[in-house]
Amino acid sequence: MHAGTYVLVSLLAALGALAATPLVLRLAHRFDLFDAPDARKIHDDDSIPRLGGLAIVAPMLLAGLAALLPGGPAAEALRAASPVLLVIAVSGLGVFAMGLADDLTGLRPRTKLLVQTLAATGVFMAGARIDHLELPPFGPLPLGLLAWPATLLWILGLTNAVNLIDGLDGLAAGVCAIAAGVLAAFAIIRGDVVIAVPMLALAGALLGFLVFNFNPARIFMGDSGSQFVGFVLASISLVGYYKATTAAALALPLLALGVPIFDMLLAIARRVLAGRSPLAADREHIHHKLLERGLPHRAAVLALYAATAVVAALGLTMTVWRDVRALGVFVGAGLFLVALFALSGVRPLGRRTPPAGVRSARDIT
Repeated sequence: MHAGTYVLVSLLAALGALAATPLVLRLAHRFDLFDAPDARKIHDDDSIPRLGGLAIVAPMLLAGLAALLPGGPAAEALRAASPVLLVIAVSGLGVFAMGLADDLTGLRPRTKLLVQTLAATGVFMAGARIDHLELPPFGPLPLGLLAWPATLLWILGLTNAVNLIDGLDGLAAGVCAIAAGVLAAFAIIRGDVVIAVPMLALAGALLGFLVFNFNPARIFMGDSGSQFVGFVLASISLVGYYKATTAAALALPLLALGVPIFDMLLAIARRVLAGRSPLAADREHIHHKLLERGLPHRAAVLALYAATAVVAALGLTMTVWRDVRALGVFVGAGLFLVALFALSGVRPLGRRTPPAGVRSARDIT
């Protein structure tokens, strides 16, 4: 019923990113705004712009606004949900601005965490929240006072998981495009235009940007891009129909972003167990391990794309059921991730001391 709107939003976002990215590249070269190699990154080229977030955020928001213009049920549904969507957009722009400041000048981890917390709290106050958990086959479990910390943990966790996986050319953009596409597919199947439109806009913008970001990258997402994308994925997953069926709301994005989430959890455990700060950088992430095992850069990225597609497809299958079968699929997807990381050589306990050249990361994770 909303096919025209979906096609319009996707194309506008993709074409917008294709047009905007060269402009951002020119801006970066004019004002000498380039990326500096650090402990998490593979590249050693200091002439690659890190302002890719600009080329993702603007096309996505403009494509979403375009969906409000045509008449019909799609525009009406979006207008009805406009208060919470507006809060997510404004909060997301705050996260984007914080990431941009970090890309350009550097911010302290506590400052970034504070901004993320305020943005997530705004989304919670707007009504997009985890107020209960649906545990098949036992039914809903109200969270009560735990709703705010649960929502906070969800949004901050996904935001920083995406930021952490942004270590190879095109990796974060491709993984998140797949995740957004799967969330959009589920929303379309359910007839939920409020979820489908922003997810299609995000997926389109990421795919357009990926043309310039895939190896060899001409531009990076930067903290501004990766944190905005993670924040939007986390927040939109809690809106609309998903909010009414929380098991689907949490399980699908959790699995669709299973690779970066699992990588983040292992990174935190690894650093704590090694007696290091969980904020310290290292080269023990799954993409580093795949390169160490001899995979070419592109092959490593494509392998993680494939893994993301597998667990996302399992998540989509899981949403069909509301009984113990759904739990079985979720456990199966989790075991797949465990096997993937084990075969890649990622361990909960990595090197006790950082390798030569590693210094403290500016990123929260």
